[in-house]
Amino acid sequence: MWKLFCAVAVFVGVIAVRVNGQQCTLCADGSASNPNGTIGAAPCSDIEAVIGSTPANSTQCRDVQLQGFLNCGCPTFPGSFCPMCADGFFSIAQPNKQIPILNDMTCEDALFAEIAVENACSDIERTAHFCGCPGAPEPICTLCANGPAPSKPTRRLPPSFTLTCADYSDLVEFSLDESECADAINGTLPIHTSTYCGCVNVSTPVPTCSLCGDAALINADMNVAEPDVTCQELFEMAPFLKDQLYCSALQANFTICCEGGAVPAPTMSPTTAPDRSPQAQTESPSTDLTSGARWHASIWLLCALSVAMVASQTP
Repeated sequence: MWKLFCAVAVFVGVIAVRVNGQQCTLCADGSASNPNGTIGAAPCSDIEAVIGSTPANSTQCRDVQLQGFLNCGCPTFPGSFCPMCADGFFSIAQPNKQIPILNDMTCEDALFAEIAVENACSDIERTAHFCGCPGAPEPICTLCANGPAPSKPTRRLPPSFTLTCADYSDLVEFSLDESECADAINGTLPIHTSTYCGCVNVSTPVPTCSLCGDAALINADMNVAEPDVTCQELFEMAPFLKDQLYCSALQANFTICCEGGAVPAPTMSPTTAPDRSPQAQTESPSTDLTSGARWHASIWLLCALSVAMVASQTP
């Protein structure tokens, strides 16, 4: 076993050739680390003693420096990474929450993302409040202005019915300015979103659409549109619609959903209005999120080096 560790240490020492005369340091700014800290089971001081054999511009060096910042008291954040929270704070309230503008990666994944494109940090930093960073500024846009989260979070929004009120509430939080916010809340969907989603302290619009009129709702659980949109869902949604063309398409389901209807009409989707809902960004900033996997490989190599160093000093 010792021979294997020594072989790994020699191999790493051979391939870790100096680049431009610079070698890796545990702290990105070259300062001393906290010797009492640990990375995994390895003391920071042991890793600091052997990391110098690694080229400064290698991915292994950058990954170790990130761990030095997180665990060894290093004061400087590695330049190739982007911290979500101010000052590199790494305890967040919503680690498993998915970020809609970053292809639904989790907050924990994005907490310390390695950035490959200049200025891409801004998209990561915009997630600070969404993910629960301490002291993060309030977003400039919320679905429920001056109030709590939507009280009807599971209601689905037309025309696609793929976004819930909770989804949309998350999405509008990433609006870049007040104009984009106003368009997202008031002008994008064929429905009065805030009131339909149950926001409080919002004026209720005068209904301009009804599915059944004076007739009673029947067949409440019958699916009349994709994806699995029921008469009950259309009935609840109709009074909040503001797009008359969309209302007309919805009312084509009268004979299926309302008392007094004749033979059921062919199934018709009300999703005839153009889908202008804001879409989550399809391309996330060019980030390298493999640093975690690389880190596991790096720490094993560093531990092997540490063991080899100790073994060489043992009689």
